[in-house]
Amino acid sequence: MTRFYQADFMNLLLKDGLKLTQANVADAFDEGNGTYNQSRISKIKSGSKGFNTDRIDKNYAVKLFDRFSNSSKINYRERYLIFQKQIELKYHIELPMRATSSKEVTKEIFVKTIKYLCQLAREPERANERASRVNSDKKVHFTDSFKVPVNRSALIGRSNELKELDERLANNRVVVLTGLGGIGKTALILNYVSQIQDTNRFKSVQFITYQNSLKQTIVQGIDLSGISPKITDEKREEQIFRFIKNQTNDTLIVIDNMVTSPYSGEDRETFDEITSGRCRFVFLTRAHDEDIKTLEFPILPLSEKKQLQLFSEECQVPYYDAPEDQQKIKQILKTINGHTLTIILIAKYMAANDTTPDAVITTIGEGIQEFNDQNAKVKVATAATNTQQGTIFSIIKNIFNMAALNIGLKRALALLVCLPEQGVPLRKFLKWNQQDITLKERIGELIGLNWIEYSGKTDLLRPHPIIRDVVIDAQQHERFINLENVDDFLTEIEHQLEEPNVAISQAHIFSQMISNAASLLVRDATSVQEIKRFVQIAEDMDDNSTYYEMDSLYKLILQRTGESEMGEMQFRILSKLAHSEKELGKYQEAIAHYQQIIKSFKNIPEPQLASFKCQLGILYRKQGRYQHALDKFQEAIELMKNEPNNLVTAEIYNERGVAYLNQGELDKALVDYEKGRIIREKIGNGKKDLAFSYHNIGTVYQKLGNFELAIRNHQKALQLRTDEPREKEEDVAASLNMLGLDYMHVPDKEEQAENYLKRAFKLRSDLYGEYHPQIAWSCYALGQFYEKCANYEKAYENAYKSLMIRLSAPAGSRNYRYISKSIELVMTIYRESGQDEALIKFSRKFQKTIREINDRNLLESQRQQMLALFNGVI
Repeated sequence: MTRFYQADFMNLLLKDGLKLTQANVADAFDEGNGTYNQSRISKIKSGSKGFNTDRIDKNYAVKLFDRFSNSSKINYRERYLIFQKQIELKYHIELPMRATSSKEVTKEIFVKTIKYLCQLAREPERANERASRVNSDKKVHFTDSFKVPVNRSALIGRSNELKELDERLANNRVVVLTGLGGIGKTALILNYVSQIQDTNRFKSVQFITYQNSLKQTIVQGIDLSGISPKITDEKREEQIFRFIKNQTNDTLIVIDNMVTSPYSGEDRETFDEITSGRCRFVFLTRAHDEDIKTLEFPILPLSEKKQLQLFSEECQVPYYDAPEDQQKIKQILKTINGHTLTIILIAKYMAANDTTPDAVITTIGEGIQEFNDQNAKVKVATAATNTQQGTIFSIIKNIFNMAALNIGLKRALALLVCLPEQGVPLRKFLKWNQQDITLKERIGELIGLNWIEYSGKTDLLRPHPIIRDVVIDAQQHERFINLENVDDFLTEIEHQLEEPNVAISQAHIFSQMISNAASLLVRDATSVQEIKRFVQIAEDMDDNSTYYEMDSLYKLILQRTGESEMGEMQFRILSKLAHSEKELGKYQEAIAHYQQIIKSFKNIPEPQLASFKCQLGILYRKQGRYQHALDKFQEAIELMKNEPNNLVTAEIYNERGVAYLNQGELDKALVDYEKGRIIREKIGNGKKDLAFSYHNIGTVYQKLGNFELAIRNHQKALQLRTDEPREKEEDVAASLNMLGLDYMHVPDKEEQAENYLKRAFKLRSDLYGEYHPQIAWSCYALGQFYEKCANYEKAYENAYKSLMIRLSAPAGSRNYRYISKSIELVMTIYRESGQDEALIKFSRKFQKTIREINDRNLLESQRQQMLALFNGVI
């Protein structure tokens, strides 16, 4: 909770009937340093309020936090953090209370709790800085404290928005600027950053442009010094996310040019993760989202007066002498609904070409009519925002056509749309195109016409996203320019990427430019040889794990391979496309493409066909469609019956074993895991796959109660993983955790079990922090261990924490199977410790969650077990 919300919470605490009059309690309040309501504190000190211990029970912390989190002031992100603080508070108040009924002891515990809250409110920054020093590498830091792309001129008509933005950032960690593309969101935030740069408001500002996904944007957009270039992408991602979460509230990260909500689709999980710390975030998006409505700050069109002022300053041609001209300008502004970028483009165009208002009105009308005609053809219902954006796009496209740029400017624009959305330095761009000696002059003209954005301060050059789309559309439909210079640029960037010691962040920028240039060129490709070139480019992206760029390029290539002589090429592209979609989590699209391959192409070699069917099985399993998955695995095994010692066969057995395990069919899972292990050992294809085989086999033996064999296999998996320098630390933690659970069931091995479990918890905490979903696994395991040892206080602490973490996930991401396990463990602890009253209260509190579990796609046996447990209490 922020300082503001902690003060509110303390006021609620006092108002709720906790009447503390003793001197030691008053001293505790004094530690708040004036944070709280002083009139109430004075009444407490004077004795006009008493101390009511009857209102404090074992679940008081839960009830108080529930009341507070339902306040209309609290948005969903604050509720998430309150949920976490609730866990911490329970450790200070509820657990000790379970052992006593003495009012004096209860009062003493509560005084300690107040001091704890006062400490949180008084030293939030210092506490966070200590955590930062402990959890992050001191050498890692932002390469540039103020990384901002363009330095804008004075902003017209947005002074109120600037003030409100500052107020929102003072009281909230997250602000989402919403509005049409080109309405002025980017200009607003850049002017805001310019205003506060010389103040102490923020010590660091990072401006990054959205790239395909929020996770990719953070990993590739944040430039940190002190991270080794030799580490894996996964390790780099872990370090960057950990570094961001350890930043304080004097760091601002701006993410620009989002088309969808930052809280939609696969971005939701990343959004929750990066905004869980105290760092400030501003997201700029075109989309409204009801789920985060309280975080949104809509940017609306300028007033008519400010629109005229903007037009006048950008045009610098007096159109106001004659009343009829003034009315025509107002008509133009009204027609484009005050769209900022369109106003500037029209003004610049009219100034450069001495165009009359009548000509502009005609062009705008044609753009609107074109959009309406297209909508009528497709006959689909379009959201109001999409309609406005589509209309604006058509208008700008017609302005672009009306501008009739010369060949040199068009060639320059074609090159510029190949740049990544975050831009590149002008000096580097000119160096990559040094054979074109007039390019710099043409870029200057385009900047003057506002077709390109440039900052002299940072030397950063980039096209506006809408302008990029307009140029690509013109080339796609009208072939408006020869693209030889783009081809030369593509070749040069490919050479740059092949240079030794290219930094990871620079390699991602090169990959984006290669993808953009190839996407522009592939539309003109006709021969098989040309198509093969672009397929190779896309496959090189696969090697660099740039799946989004690869996915987009493959889809464009596929459109160019309709001829029968390109059948072999289509097969190759479809298989690669399905692979990229699987990696991106687009399971249904991947399934469709694998099915298309199997149906459309004959004479596929059996190992390859078996591999495709295995991939279908994996995709069905990930969707929870287990019978479909098992059918595909069986079809794949039938195809490989003549090649039993093949890595494809080993993969099929292992993946089918996972499906059996998930369904509780342990004997079948063990048989398949062993078959896969034998093949992998015989072929010797590397430690990583073999480690997974041993880990999975050990897990089955653990579930079967054969702990000697479980330990033997989990030890082998751990050894293989620790021997592999590039192995993920999470996999090592998984092995440690499973060994702890194994030894938990071996007589006189409690100390070893606890050691393994604590090591796994420590490793995961260092990787993810205290409240990541992976921590729930360790907490649950520790809860099981302490429950078996009859240490019910520690058992409850860990089991309840695992439940809180799993429930704190967004509703659409909750795994109800694991939530049910945590609930079952907590209820077992209550029952074994003889706390029948607490068990009843807990069951009633979570009865809605338990009913939800029954509605989910769980195993029937697990549903019945959960309901029997619940019904036995209520």
